[in-house]
Amino acid sequence: MKSGSFVMAVFALFGTALGAWSEPEKISDEDGGILTIDNHGVCWCGTESAFYSNPGETTGWQFETEPPFWGYPCFDRGDTLWIVMHTGGSLIYSRYDGKGWSEIDTIPAFDDNKFPRVTADSANGIWVGWSFNWRMCAPIPAFNRYQDGVWDTAQMILDGVYSLWSLTTDALGHVWAGMNYASVTRNDSSGWNEAKKLDEDGVLNLAPDRFGGVWAIWSFWFSSAPDHDTALIKASYWDGETWSSPDTIGVTVESSYSGIWPFPAMIAVDTADNAWAVWRQTFGPGDSYGDIYYSVNAGPGWSEPAPVNEHPALDENPYIAADRKGRVWCMWVSDRGGEEAVWASYTWGAGVEEDVTPATHQPPILTVDRSVGREFTFFISSPVVSGKLEICDACGRLVKQLAVGNDQTVFWDGRDDAGKRLSPGVYFVRIADRRSSPTRILASPRSKIIMIR
Repeated sequence: MKSGSFVMAVFALFGTALGAWSEPEKISDEDGGILTIDNHGVCWCGTESAFYSNPGETTGWQFETEPPFWGYPCFDRGDTLWIVMHTGGSLIYSRYDGKGWSEIDTIPAFDDNKFPRVTADSANGIWVGWSFNWRMCAPIPAFNRYQDGVWDTAQMILDGVYSLWSLTTDALGHVWAGMNYASVTRNDSSGWNEAKKLDEDGVLNLAPDRFGGVWAIWSFWFSSAPDHDTALIKASYWDGETWSSPDTIGVTVESSYSGIWPFPAMIAVDTADNAWAVWRQTFGPGDSYGDIYYSVNAGPGWSEPAPVNEHPALDENPYIAADRKGRVWCMWVSDRGGEEAVWASYTWGAGVEEDVTPATHQPPILTVDRSVGREFTFFISSPVVSGKLEICDACGRLVKQLAVGNDQTVFWDGRDDAGKRLSPGVYFVRIADRRSSPTRILASPRSKIIMIR
C-alpha cells in the first residue's frame, strides 16, 4: 500500500471532523509565532518583533507591543505578560505590565541552558523549565520559580536523561512538565513525581482542562521505507487518577531528504472542554508542501483528521489555543504569499451554540453544581418535557439514566443502574430523549465530571 493510501486508510477509522475554519488571515510578515491566552480569555500571538491580540470585538488582529526579544510567553495571574528565552547558555526574561517592558534580567540557572518554557501557578508564581547539559552529558530537565519578587534556587526536575518540551499548570494548581521519550511528570505537595512514560518515544505537549485533567499529545516516529518516515499522532488524557491508553489521532509521512520535519503536534482545550489537536500533515516524499491538520475530541473519541485550510504552499510550525469566547485559534507559518509569514484561522468550539432567535427553540441547559466529588447535583433549565439524564464513562458506555422533567434539580449518588458505586475517573453527563431512534441529544455540550474516592 502506498504511503498516502495508508494514511487515508487510518483516517477512515475516525468519525466526522467538526468545525468550519475561517479564511486564514496574515498576522505578520515573519517566520515564527506562538499563541497564548490572557486572563480575560483573549488570544495573543507573539512574533519575533511584536505581540498582537484578537479580543473579538474588533475585526482582525491588532498590534499590542514590541517585545525586547523573541521568547516563550505566558500571563501570570496579575495580567502581566512574561517572556523567557535562552541566549549563550543563559536564561533571560522580561515582563510587560500593559504600559512597558521591564529591564531584561537573568534567571538563576545552571550552565548551558536551552529551550525554556514558562507557566503561572495558582498563587501568582512563575515557573520556568528548561533543559541543560550536565557535565557535557545528555540534557537534563530543570526549573526555577519566581514568587514575591524573588527567584528560588535552580533545581533539577528529574535526575535523568530527558529534554523538557512543555510546561503547564492544571486547574488544581499542579505544574506539569512534558518531555521527550513520551514522558510526563507533575509537581504536587511532595515535589516532582517519577516520570510516567506514555509511549515508546515522542515529544510531549500538554494542555489542562477545567477540572484538573490534562491532555498530552506527541508524534511517534517509525521507519516505513528507506526514503521516508511515518509519524503516528497520539494523545492521552489524565483524569485525576490515571493516564488513558494512547489514541492514534492521525498519520503523517515525511521525506527524510526534504530537510523539513513536522513541528511537534500541539493541543488545546476549548470552553466546552473539548480537546483540539493540530500538526503538520504530509502524505509522503512527493508532498513538498504539507498542510496544517486538526482533530477534535468532543467526548468520547477523536474526529477524522481534516485540514484547517488547504493551499499549495509550505505550511509548518502550527500552534493552537482556545479563547473564552468559544473560538479555537490555529496559527502557523506559510510561504503562500511568496515569502514566509504568520497566518491564523479560527473555528467555533464543538458544542458552542450561536445566538438563538425568538423563533428558534431553546434547548435545555444542563448545569453541574460541583464537577469533582463522589455525589453530584445537576440543574436542568427550560422545558425538557420527557427525557433522560445520561451518565457515560470515559469510553462512552452508558452507566446511569435518571428521568428528568421541566426546570428540575437532579441528584446522583455515584452509583450505576445496578446500584453499584462506580470507580473514580472521568464521566460525561448529557440530556437525551431515549424515545427517539437513534437517540436525540437535547442538550449540548455534554458536561464532564470527575469522581473521586
